[in-house]
Amino acid sequence: MYIFTCLFLVVSCKEKESFFLEGSIDELSSNFVERNTQLKLFGIDIPKDIKVYLNEDLLDIISLSKNNLKIKIPANASSGVLKILLGNHNKEIFQHYLKVKDFNWQKYDLPESFNYVEFVNDKIGFGVTINSNVFNKSFIYKTIDGGKLWDVLIDESDVFLDFKVVNENFIYSRMSDKYKISIDGGKNWLAVSVPKIEYLTRDFICFNSKDMLMLANKRGKGYVLQSSDGGSSWKEGFELANIRGSYRDVKYIKEVYLNKDTVCLFDTKAKSLLRSFDKGATWEEVKLDLKKTSLLAFDFFDETNFLFYDFLEEELFMFGEGGVKKNKIQLPVLSNENEKIEKIKILNRDKIVVLTNQGGLGYTNNRGLDWEVFYLENNSITMIGSLQKSIYMLKGNELFRK
Repeated sequence: MYIFTCLFLVVSCKEKESFFLEGSIDELSSNFVERNTQLKLFGIDIPKDIKVYLNEDLLDIISLSKNNLKIKIPANASSGVLKILLGNHNKEIFQHYLKVKDFNWQKYDLPESFNYVEFVNDKIGFGVTINSNVFNKSFIYKTIDGGKLWDVLIDESDVFLDFKVVNENFIYSRMSDKYKISIDGGKNWLAVSVPKIEYLTRDFICFNSKDMLMLANKRGKGYVLQSSDGGSSWKEGFELANIRGSYRDVKYIKEVYLNKDTVCLFDTKAKSLLRSFDKGATWEEVKLDLKKTSLLAFDFFDETNFLFYDFLEEELFMFGEGGVKKNKIQLPVLSNENEKIEKIKILNRDKIVVLTNQGGLGYTNNRGLDWEVFYLENNSITMIGSLQKSIYMLKGNELFRK
């Protein structure tokens, strides 16, 4: 809700819906317009000599009278501060953050609410449900038409804890006590043997159907185990170095990047990056310039360029050169102090997308030097992903792509 003085305001989207504000102090019930539409403002004794700006760009006034004002929302508009200034003196008589609707999204209905989805090209994608509300099972689905239709590949009474798509043919998954791979796009699945009982296994990483890694603890120590025969046998490939005398627990370590022979792991507790360029045979560790207490969201473009958002400090950082170079990214201007960034996505070294808790999507093509912010009609987005230049999101039992 928004409170104003001076003006009686009506917002009209294509002049079909209106939202009213009247009296010296009142409330605005909505604020959501589209590009290339008209915005109406009504007031008392509106001055004739006024200028209207959106994001500091001068807008065209379509009509102006004593009690109403009609302006044009440009075809290239994005969300931002709408200002009305008294022409001669540039005195500000009205200010409000105007939300512009995001556009060009394709919407697809899903068979149920997915927890995760990943596309390998424009047509082929995979979706996962964990403890389906419909069947009390977990499912892996596949689409071959870009998301219009989905078929069940596998259903389990167990819970999927992890699911990765290497390419359209090779997929692997982890459940509470089972590890499986598919080399034919999910038609058939093979069980992978786990190491000896002395290991407490967690995450599972596959380069192909033969070369695999598994994160495990043994008597408190963390290890990266290796297999070159599809899991028939395992060896201790890498022991995580202690930090100030304390053992490293693999529950804090997440796979963040996998491509051909290269894999990157991020230690969320130690705030360090572990990288291997030879399928886990040798490793290097890079300490990242991040606060130990930081609560982070992160996304990796490749093994040398990655993005971190610190929820506590509300700061966005781009790391380059494998974590050596750190640059702070300017954040977009959002609608109010309660709007916060929830998710981040790096599309390439310059293009970044951020998603807020109020349905805002911020886009930059130059590492934050300039942002465009748009809003969705619903802010219940549960996941955001990318494939080359396209973005996809999950909201309930709906998939959005553009």
